[in-house]
Amino acid sequence: MPDDLHFSHHSSKEELNALRNRISLHQKDTVVWKEPKNISLFTLEICTEKIIELVAGLDRFYLIVDLSEAGRPDMEYINALKIKMLEMAERGMQGIFIYFEKNIMIRSVAKYVAARIGIPVFSVSRTLEEALSEIQKRRNI
Repeated sequence: MPDDLHFSHHSSKEELNALRNRISLHQKDTVVWKEPKNISLFTLEICTEKIIELVAGLDRFYLIVDLSEAGRPDMEYINALKIKMLEMAERGMQGIFIYFEKNIMIRSVAKYVAARIGIPVFSVSRTLEEALSEIQKRRNI
């Protein structure tokens, strides 16, 4: 899939499957969401639908968000994300664990967005391993 792909209602079935495949179950109660470069309200809807499918039947789960490729969100996206994440919290989400790898520019944006969303448990890490370590700490509380 090209990095500059813009997903929409007009995307092909293969493109939509590629977007949905960016969300996976890492452990039985941990979902990894790999944000695409070009985020939109459409990608948010598709991705959160997939998360809901993966966590169906779980009382609690952890959400890891990989922002290593992500672009900067606009306020419309942030506000919609807040609503979606509060819905996820009602479904048992125990926290958001963000990592950004080499995408340093997104680090401060991620902290701002996580705080703005209002989820009490969130962490911002550099790697997936660090995010998983943060989740393990939460499990031991």
